Amino acid sequence: MRKFFAALAILAISTFATQAQAQFRASDVCKMKRSQYERDQCLEYGLRGSMLRVKGNTQRLLDSNRVPELEKENILKSHKKWGGQFERNCSDNECHYDMASARNSEIEKIMAKYNVAPM
Repeated sequence: MRKFFAALAILAISTFATQAQAQFRASDVCKMKRSQYERDQCLEYGLRGSMLRVKGNTQRLLDSNRVPELEKENILKSHKKWGGQFERNCSDNECHYDMASARNSEIEKIMAKYNVAPM
């Protein structure tokens, strides 16, 4: 019976941790800066780095011979769709940074699937 309760507690903690992590956005780190200038700089640098990773990781997938052609086509389609949302839905660096970070997470999952090393 103890093992059952221990397993139940671990499951509850894992569920809570997963949900808490899902609520975290990349720009939240920048919100902890002391001044508005530091927050703005953090967002700008974070966005630049995320965009470079999006570009580099996407190119690595497209260049890899491990990724099937159909998957490459799907990557390009989803990237085009994401690019439209990126421009249409965001008007500030915070939104752009969060969207770029989310796109990197998507790309890195595909990279892991095909054993392609991310940037």
